[in-house]
Amino acid sequence: MKRIIHLIILILGVVSLARSQTPVVSLTGQSVQTNYLRWDAFPAAAQYRIFWDTIPGIDTFDYRITGLNAATLGYFHTGLRGGATYYYRVQAIDNLGNWSLLSSTTTLTAIAPTETISGGGNGDGHSAAQNCNGELNGTLVNPQMNNVFAYNQVLTNTVMRIS
Repeated sequence: MKRIIHLIILILGVVSLARSQTPVVSLTGQSVQTNYLRWDAFPAAAQYRIFWDTIPGIDTFDYRITGLNAATLGYFHTGLRGGATYYYRVQAIDNLGNWSLLSSTTTLTAIAPTETISGGGNGDGHSAAQNCNGELNGTLVNPQMNNVFAYNQVLTNTVMRIS
């Protein structure tokens, strides 16, 4: 009986240790109307969920993104309102149903598309429309893509890009 009590105390101590830890958001990025979060693997995590809102003070009553399995250590939050600030917190759960504490709050502002430039049309070789963001100055940082550029100058029927 004494061994069983010691085993229960040991198990409760391990569970409470896991619950006192929080996931760590290690990388963030933004794209047009999209925010990206990446977090470090959490010990013994089976799933993750993300809580978010456009109002500070995130808790478990805010919007949530669920069902992110243990191998998923990042998430693209798409369809956002450009120019709006979003607040995020990540939480992990283990196979026993124990949730970790929420991570620290991460704040990101989704980039807004600010102008659309259309080519001259009628077979002049510049007919394709280009969506450009006039607020950017340089390469758009996106951890999953290598060929994303910000355009900084527009001339008649010409879009010059920074590479």
